[in-house]
Amino acid sequence: MNIFIKAIFLALIIGFLGEVIRYFIPLLKKYHIPRAFIGGILALILGPELISSFSSINIITKDILEPWSKISLFLVNFIFACIFLGKNIPSFKKIFKISIPQASLGQTLAWGQYAVGCLVTYFILIPLFKVDKSAASLIEISFQGGIGVAVGMQDTFLKMGVPEFTNIALVLAPSAMIMGILSGIFLINLIHKRKPKESSTNDSQLNKKVIEEKPDKKLLSSFSNILITHLALISLSIFLGSQILNGLSLLEQKYLVGNYYQDSLVKYIPLFPMAMLGGTLIQFFLDKVLKRKILNPEL
Repeated sequence: MNIFIKAIFLALIIGFLGEVIRYFIPLLKKYHIPRAFIGGILALILGPELISSFSSINIITKDILEPWSKISLFLVNFIFACIFLGKNIPSFKKIFKISIPQASLGQTLAWGQYAVGCLVTYFILIPLFKVDKSAASLIEISFQGGIGVAVGMQDTFLKMGVPEFTNIALVLAPSAMIMGILSGIFLINLIHKRKPKESSTNDSQLNKKVIEEKPDKKLLSSFSNILITHLALISLSIFLGSQILNGLSLLEQKYLVGNYYQDSLVKYIPLFPMAMLGGTLIQFFLDKVLKRKILNPEL
């Protein structure tokens, strides 16, 4: 227990230092480099692989890394549970109108990344390096999924017998994030230079939309500033997600395994997407049934 408390304490301090570094180096803020990424680089420098390897400084020792690994795998469920909590759930008509173009783009990118991964794995990695075929998923998990998905897939990789893929995904994911940030900012600046008037108009419309979508603080109930309320609803979202996953597993075992296929597919589904679904159900209940703004998005 003591080592877990120490690990959490160090994580909080490093997260704070990441914010401080970002504040005093405007270039990092200008290019939207996340404070968590800065903190992660700082932790890597202070860890056993760098400073401790050639000096007597032991700030982040090896016994801290195992608790961090376990904590990160658990907290990724919190991240996904919060994605829709505190948001306004629109009507189904509006959901489809907004989501169809986004889903089309997302699926195009995802399957394109799977296609590239499959081709590289089949023609290069398997024949030359004898790599497991599951490596074909690493590009999509890392580039489109991101760091949170890479962490959340740890248990799935373990069940598939390729635990080392977690580390590969965790290297690829931040690399993809930095590439996306830098290339995205470059393209945005390029468009602004070519179409300054149109971009300014779009920015004004976007800002107006953001202002309109800010929650009405008058509607926030007395629970909205209580941290324990938020933690309880997040925990409930994760619990609902776990029950959904258990329900899918029971249905699969009863009706599908042995009839349509032999090995379970549900056991490879991680908890975090189900936690996101649980959070959506909680928010839908708050909006449509209780009709109260219990959650404070800022908090």
